[in-house]
Amino acid sequence: MNRRTTTIAVAALALAATACFPETTPVPTSGTVAVWGYNGFGNLGNGTLSDQPLPTTFAAPAGVQFTAVSAGGFHTLALATDGTAYAAGRDDYGELGNDAAFAYQVSPVTVAAPAGVRFTAISAGGYHSLAIGNDGNTYAWGQDEHGQLGDDAALVDHSLPGRVATPAGVRFTAVSAGFAHSLAIGDDGALYSWGYNGFGELGNGISGRDQAVPRPIALAAGVRPTAVSAGGHHNLAIGDNGSTYSWGWDSFGQLGDDTPTADHLTPVVVAAPAGVRFTTVAAGAHHSVAIGNDGDTYAWGDDSFGQLGDDQALANRALPTKVKVPLGVQFSRISAGGRHTVAAGRNGLVYAWGLDDGGQLGNDAAKVDQSTAVVAATTAGSTPIAVSAGYYHSVAILG
Repeated sequence: MNRRTTTIAVAALALAATACFPETTPVPTSGTVAVWGYNGFGNLGNGTLSDQPLPTTFAAPAGVQFTAVSAGGFHTLALATDGTAYAAGRDDYGELGNDAAFAYQVSPVTVAAPAGVRFTAISAGGYHSLAIGNDGNTYAWGQDEHGQLGDDAALVDHSLPGRVATPAGVRFTAVSAGFAHSLAIGDDGALYSWGYNGFGELGNGISGRDQAVPRPIALAAGVRPTAVSAGGHHNLAIGDNGSTYSWGWDSFGQLGDDTPTADHLTPVVVAAPAGVRFTTVAAGAHHSVAIGNDGDTYAWGDDSFGQLGDDQALANRALPTKVKVPLGVQFSRISAGGRHTVAAGRNGLVYAWGLDDGGQLGNDAAKVDQSTAVVAATTAGSTPIAVSAGYYHSVAILG
């Protein structure tokens, strides 16, 4: 497909905080997974290798309901209500976690969790995966070229979940997998990073030195993270002081601090509009999105294909700009992908905008890019529980 490379970075799913507005419809706690977009590696998990410009179903075992989903580079993870994780798509580096000889899977396979362990959270990165277990440990599998698995061992890819070398006495409560790095929030109130650090992704003041074990970084003196999202080569985090922070690569203005596009090796404050605090954030490959406590949605960074959704000239933005949404619509969940964005509306609809060369917008519109939000064709009467944008595909849980 045109305009596609396998080296662009992408955000992992929504470890973002939940906005504090009531839903217009009751939100179920579980549902089925809808998938659409590019499917060249079976990443849609629908049993085929054909792109899908309209949502289709992730072919999980009959009766299985899901509580979380995460679209990675070219693979998808979904977490069932019983703590079982399912995976589909590319497996060149073992990112599916089922020990299946690094072979891609067009239908969901079960991630081989350690005996007796159920997963409580998942995150799919570029070519690796993370999960938190009910035993208090964090697990990782897939590519480990830069230490993104965090096991402090030889940089060898793993096709089975292995334990992340968390600091003594610390349990991770949230994880987010970026392109080749990983982030986590600890129950000690600290933010941890590990993996690739070519652009300052680890936020430790150093660039070019990868790290194979989690180490703490500081957002600002005395500030604890409440939400975090790892993107391609940049990151976003919300602090308990209400500020949003960013660090890493900034060539497109994706850090949102209105400085010349210079990488930041330590966190800086995102320049939110006056009086606005972001309640949900998501980092994509080269752009960032957030939901504000004013009910509006904001975006900044790369806008080459309309992924900022502001219906203006396709120009990069170094400051958060308001996303143009249909009249009366507010978003409750949002995810930034390779070059597109997906959001869940409080009206029960799923929306998408940006690049559509693989059908990742889900509106069957001849794969035409969109600079404003369009409705992804989802099942009538469904309610979006979660959304996630991968490189060139999209997923949602529909209740």
